[in-house]
Amino acid sequence: RMPERRYIPGFDFAGTVDQVGPSATEFAVGDQVVGLCEWLGTAQGAQAEYAVVDAHTLAPAPAGVDLVTASTVPGNALTAAQALDELGIAEDQTLAITGAGGAVGGYAVELARLRSIRVLGVASPQDEAFLTERGAEFLPREEDPVAAVRRVVPGGVDALLDGAGLGPAVLGAVRDGGAFASLIPP
Repeated sequence: RMPERRYIPGFDFAGTVDQVGPSATEFAVGDQVVGLCEWLGTAQGAQAEYAVVDAHTLAPAPAGVDLVTASTVPGNALTAAQALDELGIAEDQTLAITGAGGAVGGYAVELARLRSIRVLGVASPQDEAFLTERGAEFLPREEDPVAAVRRVVPGGVDALLDGAGLGPAVLGAVRDGGAFASLIPP
């Protein structure tokens, strides 16, 4: 009798390659990798001791980063990078990020700064040092985010990444013709 297949949650992971299939050429046993499980289609996710995945869902783990930290890269950093690409924001433009102290927001701050984008990070006061160390201008979330952004950039920012899911309430912080992206459908 076949054992019952169990639901295993989780999309992103980091780990060490334990075995490779016959057609795998990019990775070898012992390589440290990050990846995404195809959980939606299989219900077999990453929150397990072992995960079986296709090689195309893997990438080398960042060098010098422990695997716990590296496990945040596939879902969070990829989401941040895709959001920045979708916003179409360019060097020397201004981006506001709500939830800038969160996982996706934190990666978005760093990736935007690497692209020479000015970043206004809306977050809780406990995240101020985290954000300013990464080159963002800190705006406390306790204030009205639209008023706070408009005080710093009176004409409105070029783009806003709504990592906190505030929705249409923060559209007023964006200049006419600017861009808006949300991690949660408004």
